[in-house]
Amino acid sequence: MYKLKQNQSISSRIDYNKNNFLHKTLDEIFSADISSKCSIHPMTHNKNLIESLINDEDEQKRNVFIKIFNLTFLDCLNHFRGSQKFEELEGVNELEDYLKDSKIEVNKEYCALFKFFVNNFEKIIMDKKPKVKNKK
Repeated sequence: MYKLKQNQSISSRIDYNKNNFLHKTLDEIFSADISSKCSIHPMTHNKNLIESLINDEDEQKRNVFIKIFNLTFLDCLNHFRGSQKFEELEGVNELEDYLKDSKIEVNKEYCALFKFFVNNFEKIIMDKKPKVKNKK
């Protein structure tokens, strides 16, 4: 997988995050065109890679990748914070594992803030109000 174009991060207005991004599947997120800085591969490289994984000849691999790519961003966030477990994401570091990292543990204030934002991500997003653009 290669770095994606910035379309998703540029369009990350609050209404987009509320209504779309939280419920996008990993397939939809990672199938976006790759950055033009990676000129040796076609723009659809990641999409082609995902399709080849989903259509693998080995049925067991195919089923695993289908399950992973059908998870939503919110599913991954829930698994990361430990509120819901997904068999497909077993082995992925969770929030507590991440915070136990010796480099991060040094800054207790950062750990507390990071944990707060991860645990309250949906509420924070849903409580935000979109900016009203001034008409000239």
